[in-house]
Amino acid sequence: MTPIEQGSVSVPAIQQYLTCAEALGTPTQDVLDRYGITREQLSDNTARLPGGVFQDILGELIRDTADPLFGLKTAQHVQPITYSIYGYMAMNSRNLGEAIERTPEYEKLVGDMGITKLIPRDGQFFARWDSNMTDPLVRRHVIENVLASWTIFARWITGKPHESGLEIRLEHAPPTRRELLPEFDRVFGCPVLFNQRETGVLLSAESMDLPLIQADQTVFSSLQETANQRLAELSGQTPVAVQVKSALRTLMKGGIPRKDTVAEKIGMTSRTMQRRLKEEAVSYQEILNELRHEMAIDLLENTDLSLEDIGHRLGFQEPRSFHRSFKLWTGETPGNFRKSTE
Repeated sequence: MTPIEQGSVSVPAIQQYLTCAEALGTPTQDVLDRYGITREQLSDNTARLPGGVFQDILGELIRDTADPLFGLKTAQHVQPITYSIYGYMAMNSRNLGEAIERTPEYEKLVGDMGITKLIPRDGQFFARWDSNMTDPLVRRHVIENVLASWTIFARWITGKPHESGLEIRLEHAPPTRRELLPEFDRVFGCPVLFNQRETGVLLSAESMDLPLIQADQTVFSSLQETANQRLAELSGQTPVAVQVKSALRTLMKGGIPRKDTVAEKIGMTSRTMQRRLKEEAVSYQEILNELRHEMAIDLLENTDLSLEDIGHRLGFQEPRSFHRSFKLWTGETPGNFRKSTE
């Protein structure tokens, strides 16, 4: 994962936190002034802030409000624009599942706060969120903001005010003041588990199929075109190796995509892609192997897919090829690795 200090965050993403701090009686102008951020900058929804600045501002707001539920409370201020143009794409998706499935591809428009993965599990779906925040205090509040915002936004776009996940999992410990726990139950409307090895929400297949009240494929297609253009602009500021890895992750749905398909995804020819990677002192195969390694561990830990299915998804034609590569990466077989994580 990329630490937040190496990324950036869209202006709309910080507005939730500023609005909440003001609502709690904490002025925000002094904090913004210290970081040289003007109200004019905050009125530009296409502008972005350095990731480190975003994290530092949140740290100050959290300490100034002295509210242990600040992250949870910020979710009450979620709006479509909070998610940049992707918020409006989500609203116009066919159903909730489609909106969630597209999140990994477009969440960079919102910022580099973390990475979403949708993992099928026993007829259900786990939407996992891996935070890039490096400040432990900020990380806790941002995680609670993200999951609570997902919950509230999903209720709004489905028109179901009481819709909830099956379970919320949080990597951090519960609040030290036990009287605060009922607020988690109120916000999420489902069991909330703390000290978990992963963060995210468990969803039923029925929830994924829920239609959206504003679904409009014509509007969606128009928004998607604009979103793709913005992603391309952002990619121009991102190392090609990172772009290639991201494109491969999106395209690997059951095999290895062709190089020219990956190059087209990031807006360049295959020859240009290879040249740019050489300039960055990394090869296409190295990136592919690194991603296969990461995906293999993820699928072994978080799904019930057979070893053969996992190998196929990673583009290995023969099970023994997958076994050989995995042992080279980790020093143990896929089967033994899975047993050690159970």
